[in-house]
Amino acid sequence: MLILHIDDDADGRALFLEAIKRIDITILHLEATDAINGVQVLSGYQVQRIDCIFLDINMPLMDGLSMLKILKENPELSNSLYLFIQRQVIERDKNC
Repeated sequence: MLILHIDDDADGRALFLEAIKRIDITILHLEATDAINGVQVLSGYQVQRIDCIFLDINMPLMDGLSMLKILKENPELSNSLYLFIQRQVIERDKNC
């Protein structure tokens, strides 16, 4: 299984990888830092068959929903499973 994970938050990327590191799957992990947004990820992405795509809902310049519409236009990705992710840290949780 090949997974594509797109998230502009470094902590979110680390948390995602930690959560699935025990599963035997291949991860195509495109890092989207503050300098990289949905538009840049799309322009640098090589089309291939992806089984599951995790999209951050809130990213700079292009949100996950807008990116989903573009990705689904690609025949190679139209049947992929798409999951939206959103990580929200409450101030009191930062000290845990």
